[in-house]
Amino acid sequence: MSSPSKPLSLLASLAVLLLAMSQGGLHAQERLIPVEGIDPRRDTLLAWDSARQRVVAYGGVTATPVGSGGPVGSQTLEWDGQEWTRRRPLHSPPARTLGGLAYDAARAECVLFGGAGYRNDTWVWDGVDWTERLPATRPSGRVRHALAYDPIRRRTLLFGGLVQSGGALGTWEWDGSNWLQRTPALAPAVRSAHQMAFDPRSRRIVLFGGDDPAGNFLQETWSWDGVVWTRHAPLHQPSQGGPVLLATDEGRGRLLAVANQSALVLDPVLVHEWNGTDWIPVPIPSAKLGSLARLGLVWDGNRGTLLVPFGRDAAPTWAFDGTHWKLAHLAPRTALGAIVTDTRRNRAVLISPNSYHDQTETWEWDGYRWQPLLGSGVGLAQRVSFAACFDVLRGQTLIFGGITNSAPLVRHADLRAFDGQSWRTIDRGTGPSGRSGAAMDFEPASGTVILFGGTDANGYLDDTWRWNGLGWTRLNPRNRPAPRAGAAFTIDPVRGRGILTGGIPNSDRWEWTGTDWVPSGLVNPPPSPVTNAYSTWDPVRNAVVIGDVNGLWSYAGNTWSPITTDRIFSVTGLGFDPLRNRVLVKPSGIADTWLLTDSPSATSRFGAACASSAGTPELDADSLPVLGNPGFEIELARLPPAAPGLLLLSASTSTLTIGSCQVLAGILASLPLPAVSPQGQARVRFPIPFDPSLLGVPFSMQAFVVDVQGVGAAWFATSVGLRVAIGD
Repeated sequence: MSSPSKPLSLLASLAVLLLAMSQGGLHAQERLIPVEGIDPRRDTLLAWDSARQRVVAYGGVTATPVGSGGPVGSQTLEWDGQEWTRRRPLHSPPARTLGGLAYDAARAECVLFGGAGYRNDTWVWDGVDWTERLPATRPSGRVRHALAYDPIRRRTLLFGGLVQSGGALGTWEWDGSNWLQRTPALAPAVRSAHQMAFDPRSRRIVLFGGDDPAGNFLQETWSWDGVVWTRHAPLHQPSQGGPVLLATDEGRGRLLAVANQSALVLDPVLVHEWNGTDWIPVPIPSAKLGSLARLGLVWDGNRGTLLVPFGRDAAPTWAFDGTHWKLAHLAPRTALGAIVTDTRRNRAVLISPNSYHDQTETWEWDGYRWQPLLGSGVGLAQRVSFAACFDVLRGQTLIFGGITNSAPLVRHADLRAFDGQSWRTIDRGTGPSGRSGAAMDFEPASGTVILFGGTDANGYLDDTWRWNGLGWTRLNPRNRPAPRAGAAFTIDPVRGRGILTGGIPNSDRWEWTGTDWVPSGLVNPPPSPVTNAYSTWDPVRNAVVIGDVNGLWSYAGNTWSPITTDRIFSVTGLGFDPLRNRVLVKPSGIADTWLLTDSPSATSRFGAACASSAGTPELDADSLPVLGNPGFEIELARLPPAAPGLLLLSASTSTLTIGSCQVLAGILASLPLPAVSPQGQARVRFPIPFDPSLLGVPFSMQAFVVDVQGVGAAWFATSVGLRVAIGD
């Protein structure tokens, strides 16, 4: 594996700035773009790419398949030890789940076979693009089979699964170009949803579990030595019939099995180690990872741990180091939580219920991703449906009330404050009754906080309260909205009025004048919100932005204006990012955060490549070029090993013809390529500065390499061009 040096990264950033100065920014129509988060999914195919030091994930299903890369079933993700990144290859296998994926170390590529729809296609991933292979022979189309790579025999083993007519028998091996059917005298019975992985100690592939055609769990352990299958009779079993995951711990040279203790989601997981004849329990502290059903286990060489990626709720990634389970990655969600704009610290703050811990977590948006604030959950008991706002006068984030997310149900009546470091209680039950679903915001004109409605033990409420920093006062306006919970409430500081919209059981719109409630203007009203609405103040528009199941709207004065975007989805959170001056949107059902922007980022390829002795050079971006992205990288592949070369940068897409190759014209900068790995790969990091002058700036790049092994006049090679537009 090769990695770019720090000086090259700095030089790359300077090159981007040079390109920015050569032209003005270009703005496009307003769009919603994903900037952070991987949504929960299951049945995702996983493999560890040891050459590129990445965990590769492909496909799967999720409750709400929304994302820039299309449905989850066609997404390619990679884990670098810190975070998940969506890849955007030029080609991809058809969307699928329930297939098999394994890393072929001898050929430095991931092998994918089969999946939903009873496919029998074979694809390989080289870190840049997917390529379909067309072998002369292949297994029948199937689902719920298992693939595992045997590094001793340099073959990928396939066994079992379901075909359209029932269970699939047969042992198959992939040799890099063809599928070969093996016919051992003894083999495991027909099964599906089983697990296979390589055991370094016995130097065999081990198979465990699976379901027979009648749906019965087969508590069997088999091993394959390349010639025969052997059935084992272990004293211990890694699973009593529930989900089990197998993976090779390459750091410790062990094969591990992870399984739920029972079918209960919140029961701890058990870990067993295969010693060649028995599954030995591994004594570790109890860990609750949730249900492992239809998830996966994979080795992560960057951390030296095993990973259980994705899962329910906030798509957590868990890491096991042989002794302890740790949460390696969690993209927060706002369902029944809130986003607050901290104008004193110039940050967006997310208060998010966590189903895995008995607390409500606090996150901070750094302009690029959500960062968990360590220790911020101390003293903040787990709760949902609380009211939240930022108290500008006193410089603190406030939450009031809420309800516990598990039995026994408790409706909180406390007011909590967060100062950027920790939470503290500033009032406990001397004002509004314990409630959930109340609406609350800071009123600049009076320097106080206004709270309305919600629901308590007696039902829906229509009371209005004021917090002045010392205590609560119940107000008695002449008019008031009908009782409701789950309404959005944001005060327009320009007009000095609060906008109340949505809620249940009433969802009409009202304005708070500072002393009374009045029906809002009805010029060009949006569709009636259903159940919950969310809102935030947008100082760029000088309007309140409102989101619900029908989309996004802005409200200023007495006019509702739809915000036309490139997509519509149900909203479960809205906030404002004071660093980027953009509205943050949390969609329902997924863990993404989306940014409302008129400067979308994008990458696209153009032109034709000129082949080298190692094949046709490829280059692609590993993520979108978002303003402030510290990890934007360009990946190059299929280069001659150890070949010297340059990354050419230009403001245009024009090319010059040199021999039979097309080379970028108008070159403004060129960067020497880092050392090309033996696999023909290299990476160039472009930390994109958080500089608004870069917004909308497009530029082009192309790899130019000297091919010392070229034949005849072919002494150099070029990749296709990559067009990059820096966005927000």
